[in-house]
Amino acid sequence: MQEREETHSEPTSSISQSNARNKKLTTKMLAYLQDQKQMTGEKQKTVKKFRELHSFLEKQEKRLLDQIEEVEKEIATTRDQHWAELSKEHSHLDSLIQEIQEKCQQPASDLLWVRVLWEQAGSQLGKAAFLSFLHLEEK
Repeated sequence: MQEREETHSEPTSSISQSNARNKKLTTKMLAYLQDQKQMTGEKQKTVKKFRELHSFLEKQEKRLLDQIEEVEKEIATTRDQHWAELSKEHSHLDSLIQEIQEKCQQPASDLLWVRVLWEQAGSQLGKAAFLSFLHLEEK
């Protein structure tokens, strides 16, 4: 009867070993599936974070482009104002040049008299008043 038990125990031992291997495989498969699930979760978190960062950068880009556009408008406005001021100053200088050229056509004694009065006017305010006087005298 011992022989039968030994023979009988061999298949039982094989089944036990098979069950143990199946159990190990099942455990490994479960661990693999858990790892896959965890990797999928991590991947989704990474993709979500990437999308958030991408959205943030797009908003930053739009904000900065809007700022650039606003600065360009301010620059254009300032440029136009300066251009207008320069044009006005240019016109004023042209009229002064014309006035000086006309004065140069006068006799030298008149110019000498103007120079003496100019030097006597002294201050810038006096000179401005003097120039105004000369303009009134011409008219």
